[in-house]
Amino acid sequence: MSYIGVDVSYANGNVNLAVAKSHGLQFCMIRLGYGENAISQDDTQFINNYNKCKQLHIPCGGYFYSYAMNEAQAQSEALHIKRLLTGRHFEMPVFADMEDADGYKGKHGGIPSAATNTAIIKTLCSAILSTGNHAGYYCNKDWYNNRLYPAQLVAYDFWYARPNISSPDKPCTIWQSKFGELGGSFTGIGSCDVDVCYKNYGTVVASNPNYCDTTGNIVRYVGLPYTFKSGSAIKCGDNSFMQIATKQDDQGYYYTTFRPIKPSNGTGFYVNNKRVCIMITKPYCDTTSLKTCPQMTYTFKTIGQIKCGGSNFTQIAHKVVNGYDLTTFKALSLTAGVGFYLYGQRVCIAQVVAPWTDTPQRFTKKLGETYCFKSNAPIVSGSPAIFRQVGQSVFKGGFYYTTFKAVSKGQCGFYIGTRTNIGTVI
Repeated sequence: MSYIGVDVSYANGNVNLAVAKSHGLQFCMIRLGYGENAISQDDTQFINNYNKCKQLHIPCGGYFYSYAMNEAQAQSEALHIKRLLTGRHFEMPVFADMEDADGYKGKHGGIPSAATNTAIIKTLCSAILSTGNHAGYYCNKDWYNNRLYPAQLVAYDFWYARPNISSPDKPCTIWQSKFGELGGSFTGIGSCDVDVCYKNYGTVVASNPNYCDTTGNIVRYVGLPYTFKSGSAIKCGDNSFMQIATKQDDQGYYYTTFRPIKPSNGTGFYVNNKRVCIMITKPYCDTTSLKTCPQMTYTFKTIGQIKCGGSNFTQIAHKVVNGYDLTTFKALSLTAGVGFYLYGQRVCIAQVVAPWTDTPQRFTKKLGETYCFKSNAPIVSGSPAIFRQVGQSVFKGGFYYTTFKAVSKGQCGFYIGTRTNIGTVI
């Protein structure tokens, strides 16, 4: 039996997997990123595509494009893979993508030897396996025949890039049967690579009552729901989670959604009295430390409403947008440190310091001149019609550098919460 799927990345944009599933999509391979461990090298659609697959219960796997020229560079790529896979579970394998599609390797000393490429795959697959996911490697016919030692890689699944033939001419787990640039497409996605999977990873067999799509240790944020797919009803081991929804499909699978309601160092989930995973929950706050000045405001993005532990700040606004709490506080008085709390845990320490600039309290500029402030917090013009900010503030070496241009004659106050300077344009 075989299953039809696609592989997608940032190049496909924000794909409509719901429509694709309704037209027969059975699995999806998601690009994680590429190269050494840098956030800038994560695929910009990775999290979006992963979350959609989970929400729509589409079995998914992943692939990571390797630029490694040696095993040392592969170690950095392994860290990149671990960072992206930690807390995420794929039903299908995650593959080390071995190719030189953009010619980088050829231009930087030549494609490495088969021995080196094989060692790189082993390093990356070891990293994948350490996260509790299946591992494999991807390549085309030339790489399989000339750039690798496949006999040393039989422990891993093989994804074979061999489009526009009637069937694969190498034994493989997944066959990339069409390239998007050569006519591959799928409804809801558009032009894309199309794949055929020949192995049942347990995602489409309802006869396994002990099945659960989530295993290992998973980290989640308090307040953010999570849906399990299981072969039998799944149970939570303590009161850290609230079950909010459950349904069963026509194949017998259960889809059960829990919301974590408080922090937990490890909550077990059980199918048929056997623990299938441990979920660790923690508060989410986009800010762990803050330095500001009196009368300045700051907005926290959290899941759940954040509270200040002292009287140095006052809350002035709160709203919920796309499931996140946006809470704005105004700093009132100086403090060396006050805590902000979510679900009883401190998530941020804030300092309130006196405003400072490197500029005399009063200064004068001629019409058309520019001036750059150095300050300990962002400074703003009280009258942009007199002094207009040029570009954005630059934070460097612990200070903010903000440039203004004198655009009309008059006096203008400058503010870091309170007024710190007065500029005159002549």
